[in-house]
Amino acid sequence: MKLIASLPLRLASLLVAVSSAHAGLVNGSFESPDVTGDAPDINNNNYVYRFVSGTDVTGWTLQGTGTPSLYTGEVYGVTPHSGNQALYLGGVNAGLNGGNSIFQTFATIPSTVYTVSYNAAVMGAPYNQFMETTAYDGTGIGGTTIATSGSIEIQELSHQWQEKTLSFTASSALSTIEFKNLGGFGYTDSALTLDSVSISAVPEPSAYAGLFAGGLGAFGFYRRTQARRSKALAHPSTAA
Repeated sequence: MKLIASLPLRLASLLVAVSSAHAGLVNGSFESPDVTGDAPDINNNNYVYRFVSGTDVTGWTLQGTGTPSLYTGEVYGVTPHSGNQALYLGGVNAGLNGGNSIFQTFATIPSTVYTVSYNAAVMGAPYNQFMETTAYDGTGIGGTTIATSGSIEIQELSHQWQEKTLSFTASSALSTIEFKNLGGFGYTDSALTLDSVSISAVPEPSAYAGLFAGGLGAFGFYRRTQARRSKALAHPSTAA
């Protein structure tokens, strides 16, 4: 009885083992540092922003020639997708030139498939923007590229958020994800904003097969044990 009672727990433990490949991404909604207490824009009280660079954004590294910022409230038609803040990945003439990127390194399990999910939107003038998402092996963006989206067009769509994904297979214990603003066309005040970044493991079919086989094995052992016990109770004089 103890074995069958513990069977759900054993199966749950196997599920935890499979899901332990879930990558730990820090500050995916860009809530840190908190800029909500900063002074509002002098020309528009509907939003607050703070210029950021380097490692100002917790868990992330920024690089490029523009002036990215964290913002809260409605900026040129776009409010944060989740939480209170989002990242404006544009900058000076970013609508034409792009160039800014943000990246983070996180722990992965080799040969495990991961899916990056994120939301992007176009703020400002009604012109589409372009971005690229790349996964690298190891620390930073100098390692081997293991997956890339290539140039993705983010449509203006009345400033609506659009969810995008990128899947990759980890090569080592550390991987890096980078989001790069490639710019746009036609207008310098049209720029890219990013929010709600998350990374999750995609269990291989073999993981589910192992889980199922483990459950069947435990159940089979329980049935055999019960059969022997029933036989012993029915014929106590012949029980070994």
